[in-house]
Amino acid sequence: MLVCLVILKHHNMRTPTNYYLFSLAVSDLLVLLLGMPLEVYEMWSNYPFLFGAWGCYFKTVLFETVCFASILSVTTVSVERYVAIMHPFQAKLKSTRRRALRILITLWIFSILFSIPNTSTHGILLQYFPNGSLVPDSATCTVVQPLWIYNCIIQVTSLLFYVLPMGVISVLYCLMGIKVSLMSFGCDHISYLYLY
Repeated sequence: MLVCLVILKHHNMRTPTNYYLFSLAVSDLLVLLLGMPLEVYEMWSNYPFLFGAWGCYFKTVLFETVCFASILSVTTVSVERYVAIMHPFQAKLKSTRRRALRILITLWIFSILFSIPNTSTHGILLQYFPNGSLVPDSATCTVVQPLWIYNCIIQVTSLLFYVLPMGVISVLYCLMGIKVSLMSFGCDHISYLYLY
């Protein structure tokens, strides 16, 4: 909350990098203020789920969206750092607040859209006695579609929002590390020659 307040209150803190930090802070706040109470409630009293089908959808879409938005924000920050280190003059020209806002809006829209498939597999599941009568207060928010559909969605989202971002971030930081170490070696070598 403090990150959001500082960026909103102080105009000089509204930099492209801080916009990405603001996005991360917002996703964390959404989890803390909206998601965690639902999770605590479910851990405390797994059933009945009192918020109905729409509450179940909201809970699922919220967690998926903020998770995806956080991952994409961290990946975007990594790309911005890469550009700043590898192409500093280009970064100075391209890194604007307007561009950062466009990227963040796109990122959040993609996060919402990619959370819909998993959300569509969830719903309210009611339990029945062997004689077919309804078990009272048995409503739970869980996967109601066939598990193979859910597993396919989880595999695709894991690839898109874990494996791919982790690979991109790893490659970018390796390239940045190589560049910084070569720059450092070059500077040390030059200063060594200069001193002697």
